Amino acid sequence: MSTLSTIKSPTVHDAALSFLTKLTTTNGAKSLGSEGIKIVCEAIITYVASSNAKVKAAACALTGEFHKQIGLAFKSVLIPLAKTPTLKMLLTETMEKFPHDASSAPAVASDPDDADESISVPRADLSSKLPKSILTKLATTECKNSWKQRKEALEEIQVRRGKKQNKPQNVLRIAF
Repeated sequence: MSTLSTIKSPTVHDAALSFLTKLTTTNGAKSLGSEGIKIVCEAIITYVASSNAKVKAAACALTGEFHKQIGLAFKSVLIPLAKTPTLKMLLTETMEKFPHDASSAPAVASDPDDADESISVPRADLSSKLPKSILTKLATTECKNSWKQRKEALEEIQVRRGKKQNKPQNVLRIAF
């Protein structure tokens, strides 16, 4: 958030606040941890005081989403940070529009393996099963065309995997 303070365009600030609101809606405010929540509180105080209507509205939406998920604990951290009575009143009004609802917060998985049960990805250590030449290609970062070598290695893994299963496989797409 400190990097955003160097950017003057309100469009960027609005987009960042909207992203945080969507992130919070999807993953839960508690997924940011206590330090993350403190950083968001400081950002909310800054952006609620903005003269740009879109930025102020985005900050209010973020405030509402956090309050809806966390409730009184969030309010007790946020309100003391407000410097003016007008700002305190605006934050209080915003939080009243979004009452605390514990069921609105998505469950935060404590174990990264439990984060999304809808995606089933088999996990195995392939380094012992792959030839050293493929592992070397996968680890290549030296030259300008190293991405091509990594891509070739992934395609070779797909070919080997397809042969063992006796059925065609989709090409694994990984963005580098």
